[in-house]
Amino acid sequence: MGISLSGVYSGIDTSSIVQQLMMTERTTLNALQDSEDQLQSEQSAVDEIERRVSQLHDAVDSLRDVDELRRVNVSSSDDDIVSVSSDTGAIEGNHTVEVNALASAHRMVQTAGLATLDTTVGAGQFVYTYNGTTRTLTTTDTTTLEDLRDMIVNDAGNPGVTASILEQGGTYHLVLAGKSPGSDYGITIEATTTLSDFEAADFTTTRTAQDSQIKVDGFPPGAEEWIERSSNQVTDVVPGLTLNLEATGSVSVTASRNTGTLKRDIDNFIEIYNGIVDKLDEYTGYDTETKTSGVLQGDVTLNTLLHDIRAALTGSAAGFDSDNDTYTLATQIGLEFDREGHLELDETAFDEAIDEDYEAVLNVLGALNTGSTNSDDLQFTSAYQTQGGTYDVRIKYDEAGAIDWAKVKLSDEEGWRYFTVDGMTLTGATGEAEQGMELTVVNAGTSETLDYEVRVREGVAGTIYDETDAMLDDSTGVFAVKDDHIEGQRERIEDKMERENARLESKEQYLQEKYARLETTLADLGSFRAQFQSLLSAFGSGGSMSGMLKQSM
Repeated sequence: MGISLSGVYSGIDTSSIVQQLMMTERTTLNALQDSEDQLQSEQSAVDEIERRVSQLHDAVDSLRDVDELRRVNVSSSDDDIVSVSSDTGAIEGNHTVEVNALASAHRMVQTAGLATLDTTVGAGQFVYTYNGTTRTLTTTDTTTLEDLRDMIVNDAGNPGVTASILEQGGTYHLVLAGKSPGSDYGITIEATTTLSDFEAADFTTTRTAQDSQIKVDGFPPGAEEWIERSSNQVTDVVPGLTLNLEATGSVSVTASRNTGTLKRDIDNFIEIYNGIVDKLDEYTGYDTETKTSGVLQGDVTLNTLLHDIRAALTGSAAGFDSDNDTYTLATQIGLEFDREGHLELDETAFDEAIDEDYEAVLNVLGALNTGSTNSDDLQFTSAYQTQGGTYDVRIKYDEAGAIDWAKVKLSDEEGWRYFTVDGMTLTGATGEAEQGMELTVVNAGTSETLDYEVRVREGVAGTIYDETDAMLDDSTGVFAVKDDHIEGQRERIEDKMERENARLESKEQYLQEKYARLETTLADLGSFRAQFQSLLSAFGSGGSMSGMLKQSM
């Protein structure tokens, strides 16, 4: 940077002149800075929309599986005998539960007892088995009853037996108890025990290791037949219900339909969706009152972001048809749009749909890769990650009735794709719409080529989940692409700003040096002027010009 001599000789504020000139020079840099600020605003807006879409993705995740949607309220006629709770998959209904026995853990007490805690038990071996594991503990002449208890408790290989000491009538008894209930968890004192007074015959069982025994709705029917479990928490008898056995006796268990949770989940989805609509209007629209444009106005990608979601909410659910399904549209169960594009739930229509066909409501929302065929000869087995829709299937059979080849396509497609054939099982190709689809031929043709129709149903929530999942993909999703585009623009602007800053720095240095040279020139001219004025003064006082010039030199 050159030396600045701002107006030392000229009296002119050259620094101010340089600053004003540089302000003009900074027009390009200011425009670049404005562009960078605009990109930052766009990035913040994109991030906000992405966050809300992620919330929508999570909200529909809880709506896209019928088993998750089907909820019940449960109660027991006597919680002191059986208390009950519900989980996903529970179905409304009434059940009788009879408890004949509670599961219990084995407990046994050494009968004779010892005089004190410090009484020695003698040298020998105490050997027991629990849960398939045998442990051998060796005592010495100095081992006391308390020591033996501690040896059992602190044994690193203890398979699950607790030991304690019970004082009764002035004597002390070793108590052994299994940690797990159930008939499979009995404690056995082995015959190889050599410790006197601690052999099998020296113990009394005070609580038997046994399973719980119940009947549900009178089943099993035999008087001596029971459903047996090793726990008092029974989870696998009535689907979706957990029976907590508290005492013997009989109770009535009621599971009644609960649509409150479903409504709350739908309302949550609606609120998040409408929040996205409002934000998109704010960022991509034009405010006529303030006469300002949104930071993303004209962005075609984000303007059409909700197009496929709206289509899912207004069109027929994938794989559904009115001949086989009570409801095929979200609008039929009360989900509809207002004039501003906001989603709302008509609760009256929703309640009426629930009353008419509860399962159909759950299906149009949350059917997840359920399927059917139009022929008893072709069985739908499963569909995992299969695109919902109606498929055409064509199978060529040879003379022996074996499958020669099999092809598939979505009904609205032109081209066919081949199934993988394994005997009579057909599997869809990975990466195609039919991936994960599995069909089984149960009645083959002979030297025929036959056509079938397969419907794979995906509820509205599943379709929206797939759409938002694609939007949020880290590499190909709309937000990832948008982020890359903005970042690329930002990098180009930063490169231009760096070059422009270097140019401005060079320009400012040039101007400062230029005005510094001007001041120096003016200083030199001032010096010459003083000398000249001195000569003129001397000439006026009568001196000769040549003499004055010689004198001045």
